[in-house]
Amino acid sequence: RFAEMERMEVGDAEGLRRYVARVADIVREYIARLAQIPAPRRTTRVTLNVLARELSPQSLDRLRTLLDAADFVKFARHVPPEEAARRCLKQARELSAELSAELADELQRR
Repeated sequence: RFAEMERMEVGDAEGLRRYVARVADIVREYIARLAQIPAPRRTTRVTLNVLARELSPQSLDRLRTLLDAADFVKFARHVPPEEAARRCLKQARELSAELSAELADELQRR
């Protein structure tokens, strides 16, 4: 899915907002599969509270930063520069690798 996002044209302000929102949706869907929680239907705060017991403080902080930025775009209608939107995708890709390792370890301990 990230590769698909890399090829996506963002275009205008609405395209940039949709792009960032889609990146966050992909991360939330990934978390839902890995952690077996309904992250796409939960608020950022609730999702982070649930994951606080399972992620390192560094990963939790990176996830918070990414989701808060996406929420700002989605709910405050902020229009990020295209460079920032593309950076969001890069951060999401890196974060997904971290989350995969940490959540897999946590699930094995259960």
